[in-house]
Amino acid sequence: MRIPTKFDFSTKSGEFPIDIIKEEIEGINKQLKGIVKISVEEYDGPVESYDKMNALAALASNLYGNTHVDIQDELGELVEEDFKYEIIITSDYLEFYKYRLMFLRNGLSGYPAEIILDKDVSDEINKNVDEDYHYFIDSESGFRAAIKSIFLTRRVSEVIQNIIYAVQRTEEYKKVNTKTKNNET
Repeated sequence: MRIPTKFDFSTKSGEFPIDIIKEEIEGINKQLKGIVKISVEEYDGPVESYDKMNALAALASNLYGNTHVDIQDELGELVEEDFKYEIIITSDYLEFYKYRLMFLRNGLSGYPAEIILDKDVSDEINKNVDEDYHYFIDSESGFRAAIKSIFLTRRVSEVIQNIIYAVQRTEEYKKVNTKTKNNET
């Protein structure tokens, strides 16, 4: 038997959401002179709010609870996990500090991509209207626009500037900066 469809084996044009973020981050990191860095890391935890069940409730649920299984959940695309990443702002000088800007989640095809954004940044983008902080983006161009608007927020600039100020107060930075200034003279 032959499938009547002709498949396209050429390389699909367009960029994956994570590649777009990495591209934007590379340009920003050059401006930050190694003091602050924005990075992307694979993430395997939850990216949405959820309820935690205490140990006793979990035990009771397992002992007495019935679970309905919808067989449709066992058919179709079976993906254990989507691609999930966290985008963080850090500094090597501040080992204790990490600002998680957002989570990114997408499936096999890349789009739609979901951004789960820090609420302060989301509020700024939404003009303080208490809207959801989940963004579902269907296209590469829409994703590029969303990422640019996120990195251009006052909140992101504020976080970066605060990290710079904190780093400048560290002894390690003062030592490195003093050595650099002495070498220039």
